[in-house]
Amino acid sequence: METVTALDETPPSFSVAFINDAMTKIYIYCIYEKLDLKSAPDADAFSLTDKNGNPNGKVTGVALYNVPDAGHYYVESWIELTVSEIANPDDLTVWYTAQADRLKDASGNAAKDFKLTVTSADMSITNVYVNVAAGIMMVEISPLINLLEKGIPTEHIAVTNNGVPVDIISAGPTYSIHDMRLYYTFTPVETENLNFEVVYNPETGTKDLAFDDVSGPIAFKGEIQYIPVIDTSNVKAVYDSEEHEIILTFDEDVQISKLSCNCAYVLNVNGTEYRLRGWNNSIQNNNQIRITVGNHVPELSGNVTITYDPLHNDDGIEDMAGAKIGKFGPIPVEIK
Repeated sequence: METVTALDETPPSFSVAFINDAMTKIYIYCIYEKLDLKSAPDADAFSLTDKNGNPNGKVTGVALYNVPDAGHYYVESWIELTVSEIANPDDLTVWYTAQADRLKDASGNAAKDFKLTVTSADMSITNVYVNVAAGIMMVEISPLINLLEKGIPTEHIAVTNNGVPVDIISAGPTYSIHDMRLYYTFTPVETENLNFEVVYNPETGTKDLAFDDVSGPIAFKGEIQYIPVIDTSNVKAVYDSEEHEIILTFDEDVQISKLSCNCAYVLNVNGTEYRLRGWNNSIQNNNQIRITVGNHVPELSGNVTITYDPLHNDDGIEDMAGAKIGKFGPIPVEIK
């Protein structure tokens, strides 16, 4: 059998742009594609303005880079602009006017016109969510660390409660170019006197996405969100017959962060069970889950219940701290 490989005809796209502290370089990142390193545009293909379109600096040089093939990174390639005469780095937009046969990906597709807001790559802890009873917390740092230089810094976060170190058991990250979320399990704290502090202590040689050194300590200066254990005894279920969907509503203070429920819901319709399969659910209003019932299930009527019962391949429902919700139900479904 002959194998036909689909041609890549999609131009490269660019997602974010960062300026370095010295205001001499701007880094523009391409998430999904390697670039043709010989196709760098002329410097005058780029312009720098403020939000009103007034000039705000000059581009004097352009270089293209690809990340190594080995390793797990957040991007495939980037543009490095050499810049000067930037008057206001806090109000900066970079524009690219396409040049023929320039700024191409590895398949030869040339980039189209684009513009991006340029921001600082300085890193900060932006959110901390703690589920004390479950012993789980999430620390969000934005933007992402430069993974070409160092790995995700799960071991470089210090957590204390009232000055006493919290006993961290395990750690694991998720990340995009915009941020990294570090999830920790810890020995549950059995006290109502909560005063968590979170500090990031970068290791020597850590760089940000503008290739500047990251120095610390970097302490979280916002309000830590203490997440209560989710009470599933009050969950309500309503069937929307027009959309053929079920809406699960939790208590108002519940904050659902993540759904990975491919086969997690079981409907009982007048004694007949249906396990709903597929990525058929979404979060709305933080405390609601909207579930598409699917065409294999007839319009609901009569005695209907729903049970949340995730299988082994489902990560399930998680709160903002990363704590998973256990099996609950059956819940009567109100038909509307």
